[in-house]
Amino acid sequence: MPRPGKAFVLRRPEQVAALGSPVRARIVDVLSSRGPSSVEELATAMGRQPESLYYHVHTLRSVGLLVEHSRRKCRRRMETVYALVAPRLLLDREQRSPAYLKAVADSCAALLRSSARDHRKALLGSDGFRDDLWLRRYAAVLDRRGLRRLQRLLRPIDALMHAPPARRRGETYTLTCILAPLPR
Repeated sequence: MPRPGKAFVLRRPEQVAALGSPVRARIVDVLSSRGPSSVEELATAMGRQPESLYYHVHTLRSVGLLVEHSRRKCRRRMETVYALVAPRLLLDREQRSPAYLKAVADSCAALLRSSARDHRKALLGSDGFRDDLWLRRYAAVLDRRGLRRLQRLLRPIDALMHAPPARRRGETYTLTCILAPLPR
């Protein structure tokens, strides 16, 4: 059962690698923003067929990122409702193994591709730019103090994006943010 307000640290490379699939990342997005859901509810939210999600749900369960939240009767059969192991999934910043670091880099690349597809679909599926569609890239020279200030400013955004799911009203938004020093 998910632990409200808690975070789960991804300690194994296979946990991080599981999030490198755009479909599995989207499942995590839906569960994070809407709360516990059945495969059918996930499929509806994602605009997919339920049959296309069972493999991905199984993979997320097998690496310990999804748990069975409950079971309920639905049209004469029992269905499982899934939830994230915790409301927040965090990388293990102490990890140094090459396998773990490769899984992080590969998952990051996959999430950026997925974000680009989401942005493209929203942009081309509308009549141009909308107020809820942003694309920004910033580059700045930051000393230690400036970097700490930036990190402090990002914390409220992080908290907002991880707030408990609303009563399933409104649209689900994704915000992809990478902070990295540029090579010299």
